[in-house]
Amino acid sequence: MLFRSIRRMRDLGAVATTQPSAYIWKSGSAYLAAGGDPDRLCPHADFDVEGLLWALSTDNKPYSTLWALAAAVERADRGGAVLGASQAVTVERALRALTLDAARLTFEEGSKGSLAAGKLADLAVLDADPTTITPDEIRSLPVPMTIVGGRVVHESGPGLG
Repeated sequence: MLFRSIRRMRDLGAVATTQPSAYIWKSGSAYLAAGGDPDRLCPHADFDVEGLLWALSTDNKPYSTLWALAAAVERADRGGAVLGASQAVTVERALRALTLDAARLTFEEGSKGSLAAGKLADLAVLDADPTTITPDEIRSLPVPMTIVGGRVVHESGPGLG
């Protein structure tokens, strides 16, 4: 059933945006208690299998995008229970969902989503490589600098201000 729905979305040109920090981390246990199938909750891996464009978001819940990243990778609720492990994605895939694919979702891939000449140069400088640390470490990863439109709008930390 779900694959048919995902294929239909793809064929219609629809896209998906998910908020795993809200729906997996915060509300995942309530979803399970109500009889929900954890493999149907934010089915990121299935989206990829079926070729559906999707992105991660926070919808200003007000979770940090790093929480969305960690939740998509780890898929654990607040109590630490893993929900739908088969739907977990790699950090690299989750980063793409937060950047390039998010820009594609809003038809802004020509100016946002990746670093290239002529693009806006919106980026967050992270204190560590998220591909080498745990999801818990990702959630608390310091962001010593933020650049928007090529201008530094936030800086902190040793040697930065």
